[in-house]
Amino acid sequence: MKKLSTALIFITGLGFIVLSVLYDVIVLNIPPQDPPPELIAQRIQQYFIKDIISYTGWCLLALGLILLVVKRSRNSGKLQSSMPLSESTSKKNQSMKISSLFPQHLPAEYLDFLKENPQGTEIAFNEYPEEASDDEGRYWNMMSESELLEPREMHGVGQAMNFDCLKLYVKAQREFAYDDFTTSNVGDIPLSRIEKGLVIGDENGDYLYLDSSDNFSVWIYYHDGGDVLRVADSFGEFMNS
Repeated sequence: MKKLSTALIFITGLGFIVLSVLYDVIVLNIPPQDPPPELIAQRIQQYFIKDIISYTGWCLLALGLILLVVKRSRNSGKLQSSMPLSESTSKKNQSMKISSLFPQHLPAEYLDFLKENPQGTEIAFNEYPEEASDDEGRYWNMMSESELLEPREMHGVGQAMNFDCLKLYVKAQREFAYDDFTTSNVGDIPLSRIEKGLVIGDENGDYLYLDSSDNFSVWIYYHDGGDVLRVADSFGEFMNS
């Protein structure tokens, strides 16, 4: 609607300017010969009308230009404020620490791992050793601390930092689940417990996370079904397996 209003103002302004030119050409361009006083007064009035039409057109053009500048300025401000990965946000995230954002004390072995791998790393892990003991498993992207703090947005659900993104998946899962639990290799697990997990890595859409309610045991969240798998009692055991 605002775009239409601005365009309409421009078009109307141009119309008035064109009308003033036509009025000048058609009505005022032929000067009278020896005009009587009445005709002189009429001509003065006609010139006055022409000036009003012309001034109105130029004023509308100026108004349209001002509205266009103001609108572009507002849109630029909105764009900068809506950019989730702006330079300022990135620098702010880099200054934060995962240990200050997570509500519980994280295992020292995991914090040491983050310090030793500031750029992140890949770890091969076989989540089904009983079925394929010789398989080295999938290569998991173990996130660096800066990656953990990067924002992630799920369309229509919300936004969270990477380490906290399970709450987005659980929110979406609740919309389709008939209860508040999901399955695992150790029984049904409440979704309220999963959404509090600390994501530490990902692979092909699945997430590796620490369960703070279970002494920070290591789990896998499968994004395609919403089920989970307990794979290690601790982060140290996971690294040594």
